[in-house]
Amino acid sequence: MELEKPWYLVPLWAFIVVGILYYIMAGTIVYRQLVNFTESKRRKTAFLLTIGMLAGNEVWNYLFFGLKSTFLGFISLIPFLMLVAGLAYTLKKVDLFSFVILIPYLFWLGYDLIWTYGLHMENI
Repeated sequence: MELEKPWYLVPLWAFIVVGILYYIMAGTIVYRQLVNFTESKRRKTAFLLTIGMLAGNEVWNYLFFGLKSTFLGFISLIPFLMLVAGLAYTLKKVDLFSFVILIPYLFWLGYDLIWTYGLHMENI
């Protein structure tokens, strides 16, 4: 069964590009956190939130693709977006470069929230 897709869904190639850029961005942030890791509480928080972002992305992939649930894909984006926003807030205080490269991903997650909602609504 093929899903009905909202009209504003970007083509598959755009998801592939975003996926590649996500792992480059995430790898860069992890690397910078490890290289610049100090005994600062904020740095530790940034590192833990970065690991949380990586884990949260994999959980989302499982819920949406593994379980094939448009509803769980949509609902799970809300706490995930909050986690990434918390990471951005923390990075702004400890690593401005990592903060800057995370900002486009926050916008993408906003779009993700909209299209997963639309996808779910088209298919209930």
